[in-house]
Parts: sequence; C-alpha cells; structure tokens
Amino acid sequence: LRGLSKLEMNGQRGTVLPLEFPEQAKALGRLAVMMEATGKRLSLKVENLVKVQSTAGAAKTGGDLGEEWSALLNERG
Repeated sequence: LRGLSKLEMNGQRGTVLPLEFPEQAKALGRLAVMMEATGKRLSLKVENLVKVQSTAGAAKTGGDLGEEWSALLNERG
C-alpha cells in the first residue's frame, strides 16, 4: 500500500479479493483488499495499490487481480 493518509498502513501488504459488484468498484474506483497482517478487509483506491511478488506461504484468497482491475477501471473511465 502507498499514499494512504494513515501513514502506518503504507508499506503493508494485502491481497485483492474477487469483485462481488464490478459496477460498484468502477463507480467508486476502489477494490476490496484482505490485509496480510491483520486479516481485515478494506476498500482501497486503486491508486493506493502496488503489485508485488507474492510472499511464500501467503494465504490464497482468490488471486491478485489488482493490476487487471486497475487497467479495466482506467479503460472504462
């Protein structure tokens, strides 16, 4: 994560969750992210996400779709 107003969240890792409501994600420009350290689910702006290599042993929660959805949201305006 980067560029968040809660500075302590910057640099933390999470996994982008599968979209339940693509239209809502597009309208809000946000994606659901499961935080690695806490297990909390957050709704984060796409521009605050950075794709990194997955860590060994990380929980599988549906895959990292951040890059794909970022491109789709940007494409659709």
